[in-house]
Amino acid sequence: MRKAKIDFLDVDELDNLHCFLGLADRVRRLFAEIFNVKYLSVSAAILGALGIKGQHLLPTFNNLKHLELQLQTCCCLQSLPTLLKLSPNLEHLVFENNTKFCADDNEDEFVHEWDAPEFVPVCLFSHLKTICLREFKGCPNEMEVAKYLVKHGKALNKVTIYTRFCEEKEMKLQPPIASLCLEVSKFPRGSKTCEIGFLTFT
Repeated sequence: MRKAKIDFLDVDELDNLHCFLGLADRVRRLFAEIFNVKYLSVSAAILGALGIKGQHLLPTFNNLKHLELQLQTCCCLQSLPTLLKLSPNLEHLVFENNTKFCADDNEDEFVHEWDAPEFVPVCLFSHLKTICLREFKGCPNEMEVAKYLVKHGKALNKVTIYTRFCEEKEMKLQPPIASLCLEVSKFPRGSKTCEIGFLTFT
C-alpha cells in the first residue's frame, strides 16, 4: 500500500473505560495494516481523544515520506511528537489546524499546552525537507510547534505558512498577519538553507 487516508472527524466522547479500550484496539489494528504506506493523511481527533503520547498503539512507519495531520482540537497537538518519532524517514509534513479558535476560552479543549518531546525525532534532523502549516492562527501553542520544528529541522529547505484574514469576531484572538510573519521569521533555524514563506487568503 502506498497511500492511506484515515478520517476520524466524527469520533464521539469516550465516556467509559470499555469504550476507550475497544476503540484503542481498533485503532491499533487499523494502523498495523498500513504500516508500510508512503503517504498518510490522518485526522488527529482520535489520537487526541485517546490522549496518545506513547508508542503502544501505532507501528513504526519506516516507509512514510509524506504525512498530513489535521487538528480538530488543540489537545490533538500532543499526537505530533509521537507521529514524528514513528516516522524516521519522513520528508514532507503538512500540518492543518482546523480548530475554530486557539486561545484561552476557559474551555478544556483550549488549555492543552504543547509538550516538546524529550528527544528530537530522527526525521527532524536527518530527512524532513518541507513543512506546510495550513490555517495557521498564531496562537501560543502553534507558535511553539512552529518554533520547535524550524529550530530542530536540520534538513529543512522550505517552510510554508498559510494564514487567513480573520473574521471580525476573531480579531481579538489572532495577532495581525504582519506581526505574525515578523515573529516567525525570527525563529532560530536548524538549517542554513531553510526558507520561510507566508501566504495569506480570505
